[in-house]
Amino acid sequence: MCHPSVSSLSALFKRKSTHLSGISAGPVIMQQTKKLARWVCLECAYIYDPAKGDKKNGIPPGVPFEELPRTWRCPECNLSIEKIGIFKRLDD
Repeated sequence: MCHPSVSSLSALFKRKSTHLSGISAGPVIMQQTKKLARWVCLECAYIYDPAKGDKKNGIPPGVPFEELPRTWRCPECNLSIEKIGIFKRLDD
């Protein structure tokens, strides 16, 4: 097998990066087109609303339920997100 040398890869990277030097890397704002689903805890009726997040557990607004950390717990009754069948998606 033939592997490129470090110096040849470095030279290639420098050539590629000079072509990108005029491109602005400003902030990209993505508009959300799909409304995030709310979820209800069937134990205590707490509703997790991604638009609001969960201040008690340090979850900022905009985090979908599916992306909550596996250590997340219901802020009302303290049940784990890992408990099967406790959280149900609300259809709006």
